[in-house]
Amino acid sequence: MTTALASPTRTRASARVRPAPAVDTPWGRADTLRQRRLRPGPGTPRDAVTTNQRDRIAAATVAAVADLGYEHTRVADIVALSGVSRSAFYHHFDDKLDCFVDTLLKLRDAMPGDLTGAVEFATTYPAAATLALCETHAAGPRARRVIAGELEVWSRQLEQTWPEVPRDVAYAIAGGGVGVCERRLRRGDPLGDVLGELTEWAESCRSDVKLPRPRRKPRVPAGVTRGDDARYRILAAVTDLVAEVGYQDATIVEVADRASASLSTFYSLFGGKEAAMLSAVHREVAWSLGGGVAADSVYGAIDTMLNYFASEPAAARLVFLEAPAATPEIATRGDVVHRLLRPLVGGARIDASAAAIHALIAREVRAGRADRLRSLTPTATYLAIAPLVGAAQAAAVARQDAPQAVPA
Repeated sequence: MTTALASPTRTRASARVRPAPAVDTPWGRADTLRQRRLRPGPGTPRDAVTTNQRDRIAAATVAAVADLGYEHTRVADIVALSGVSRSAFYHHFDDKLDCFVDTLLKLRDAMPGDLTGAVEFATTYPAAATLALCETHAAGPRARRVIAGELEVWSRQLEQTWPEVPRDVAYAIAGGGVGVCERRLRRGDPLGDVLGELTEWAESCRSDVKLPRPRRKPRVPAGVTRGDDARYRILAAVTDLVAEVGYQDATIVEVADRASASLSTFYSLFGGKEAAMLSAVHREVAWSLGGGVAADSVYGAIDTMLNYFASEPAAARLVFLEAPAATPEIATRGDVVHRLLRPLVGGARIDASAAAIHALIAREVRAGRADRLRSLTPTATYLAIAPLVGAAQAAAVARQDAPQAVPA
């Protein structure tokens, strides 16, 4: 039997959904779904019954996934909450993933089409926002494409609203807004006045700056210690395999086979998926920072990080695409941009700037352009310091026209 790299248990995974959770959704409160059943029969249009069932299933999916997480939500939980029969569920959907993606698409259609409206929607329906922003990673590529598509839409709308803003900066601002909401929801923090905070941050990045996208080939990273012991080989195998097939589909058997290690050797070093993944992500993040944030400028530190991931595309996929899809602890361990910026920049707006830079990097990696990551150094530098020193000075630093100028 194949030993899966099973996902770690969430703190709430052992509990099932309560019979009537009081969760607000765009389709009504989850504790009213069973009472809102529209029974088929004479005088009841078939389309009305179908709409009623699919809306209740969507509301139940939001409530269940927000409570248990995507991986630990069962079809039985959705059926129990919605009051829809199991046969009716499978009449509408092939499986849990099909239902999840349909719920994402219904959320997309229910929310306002602009980024400001989307943030307000998330504030009104935090459970729906948790499903869309936090649990989509675990649901896999098909679900992630929905959110990635919406990010592109919001970016294009921002370009039309602020035509003077460079395209990469517009995309990053949209990504920063999404990332801040996701980070707060993961921590269980209320979104509160997040819209006001994001608007102020976005305005600080708004400018008609001209930022280059230099073509720079990756250079050999510094501070990387290669080895050939079992631990090194296993971590290298985790990085390569997870980059190829994703965190959920990787198996310990395949990792051990690639590492030329026995299963007993694997388990003598790591307890399972989370331990191995945490160690692999930690190692790649440390190497990307050159062994520590030692560069004497934001520009230099960012370029060092981007150079590493440009030279190691599997590591880039591991950190920027697969770590967020794993567990909250692994996602936090892989938040390399936060770790890089905090000692260099700091400030209350670091969450938005870090999320903006992460979004730019993830877009390139997702498109198979990791080797071009160093071209983002000027834009990433600008995003990191514009809220602190102003757009004009940040642009000068990003273009290397001026020395580092970040307030102490």
